[in-house]
Amino acid sequence: RWKEALGALRAARAAGTRLNVFVFGAAITAMARSGRWSEGVALLDDMAADGLQANVVAYNAGIAACARAGRWQEAVALLERMDAAGVAPDKYSFASAMNACARAGHAERCLELLREMARRGVVPDEVGYGTAIAACSAGGQWEQAVKLLEEMRNIGVLPNEASYCNGVCYNAAINACTKAAAWEEANRLLEEMSARGLAPNERSYNAVMDACRRGSDGGAAALQQLDRMKARGVAPSLRAYTAAIEACGGGDAQRWQRGMGLLEEMRKAGAAPDTRAYMAAIGACAAHRKWRRAVQLLEEMREAGVPPDRPCYARAIQACATQSKWERAVSILVDMADRGVPPDEGCYVEAIRACRGAGVVREAQRLQEVLDELRAARQQRDADADAYRRGGDGARQALRSGAAEQEEEGAPALATAAAAAAAGGAA
Repeated sequence: RWKEALGALRAARAAGTRLNVFVFGAAITAMARSGRWSEGVALLDDMAADGLQANVVAYNAGIAACARAGRWQEAVALLERMDAAGVAPDKYSFASAMNACARAGHAERCLELLREMARRGVVPDEVGYGTAIAACSAGGQWEQAVKLLEEMRNIGVLPNEASYCNGVCYNAAINACTKAAAWEEANRLLEEMSARGLAPNERSYNAVMDACRRGSDGGAAALQQLDRMKARGVAPSLRAYTAAIEACGGGDAQRWQRGMGLLEEMRKAGAAPDTRAYMAAIGACAAHRKWRRAVQLLEEMREAGVPPDRPCYARAIQACATQSKWERAVSILVDMADRGVPPDEGCYVEAIRACRGAGVVREAQRLQEVLDELRAARQQRDADADAYRRGGDGARQALRSGAAEQEEEGAPALATAAAAAAAGGAA
């Protein structure tokens, strides 16, 4: 009801009614809750025009309005304005301005405000630190995020007790480590959470497992975290299972078998595998040279009502190439085209590798010709796109017409060439 509040306030001012800071503060809060940041800031100006000194509550409402609207520069400007007016910012003032900076991706400015709080003797709480850690996470500054978490412990802001805010701070730091594939540090933070009485939740485990499967040596750790997750009564999500299956792309044959078993475990747990989960499983098959199982998984996907996408097909072709199963690789290429999933350059590269590995030079050459056409078409599209960016309206219209004709005529030609390559191999 921000319109009613603003209308009533303006009517009262027009009638000469003397309003106090509390009335203005309530109106600014209404603007903040409605996302009307500019109206909220304008009311602060109206207060000054009426000879009223805005208090910390009014300024905080204005900063919050700017933060909610993503106006980080205006939020910081209001923080500076209140200081210049002799109104000392409190932890809520800083927290709102920091939140605005964090949401806008300005981690450094957010950290500067955190340090400014300390210089002023305003002790940040879990919310302030959590905002700064989240900003570091978004900015890829995982070491700084972990450092802030340590700082919280050292000054007693992170007590040895379970709380929602403490869990959020840990999860934000773990997410920062995940984005940097710092899986060992993510693992350590997860165990530290448990040691401090903070029960890791599904998000905590998901983030750590993502970090592990991204790391060069973290596959075994990802599977260990899946086991710990289940042992602690946290039901693994689809994301957790998928990360664990992706981790099975490395290691020995026993790990690959574990990955295949996880697909069945997912089904029994009610987390039906999606395209990404199947893609991870097929990728594990390719990594372990298990071409038959990779091809079977494509069929299982269709039976489960999960249509394979291009990355799934590509990994299956790659699996065939590891054992030089060229006939199967080419048949997958044809099947892709028949099902409306045009093979990309990578698919042809792997199929050619399968042919060459089997010593079938003729078929490899036919596929190479198709690949060359694909590359030429891509180069032409890139050139057209560059010309489109630099050309005028007339040139752009001509390029659009040419691109449409090329798409209509080129796609069937490539499909025919692929089929010819397959037919030639079968002959």
